[in-house]
Amino acid sequence: MMLLLCANAQSQSIPSSLTPTVVVSTAAEPVAEGKFQPTWDSLRQYRVPEWFRDAKFGIWAHWGPQCQAEDGDWYARQMYSEGHEQYKSHLARYGHPSKSGFKDVI
Repeated sequence: MMLLLCANAQSQSIPSSLTPTVVVSTAAEPVAEGKFQPTWDSLRQYRVPEWFRDAKFGIWAHWGPQCQAEDGDWYARQMYSEGHEQYKSHLARYGHPSKSGFKDVI
């Protein structure tokens, strides 16, 4: 059984919330035959490639005052669109975007 759960923070129908998506598969998932068995002794045979010893892993994340609107990277665009929820929120919280624009928020 396979379960995949994804969350989308950019939801048009439910503003400022997460919209979960769940995919469930009950079909028997075939596993490819290989040289390893599902045992620790079998896995101990594995030799890490030389390139992997210097490999890097990174995660990109940012947080700042612009995240208060809970709209991520879209806030900078939508705060200038009259009628948009982010425009109304920015107007109420910081004043008109021409006086306190995105550069002033971050």
